[in-house]
Amino acid sequence: MVNASISGETTSGGASRISATLAQHRPRVTILAWAPTTACADCPVGQMRDNLAAIIRAAQKAGGRVLLLA
Repeated sequence: MVNASISGETTSGGASRISATLAQHRPRVTILAWAPTTACADCPVGQMRDNLAAIIRAAQKAGGRVLLLA
C-alpha cells in the first residue's frame, strides 16, 4: 500500500500528477478520498467532477480498480 496523497491537494493537483503516480506505483486498486473543503477549493463543482473523472479514467486505463470515497 502506498499513500500518494499530498495534504491539502485539490482535485486539480491530483489530476495533474495522476499519470506519473500510476506509472511509478502501478496499483491494482486506487482509492480516491478528498475532503469536500479541499476537493474543490480551487474550482467550481463541475470542474471538480471533471477532475475526478479524469483521475478515475486514468486509473482504469492503467488496469486498476477505483474506489471513490467522499
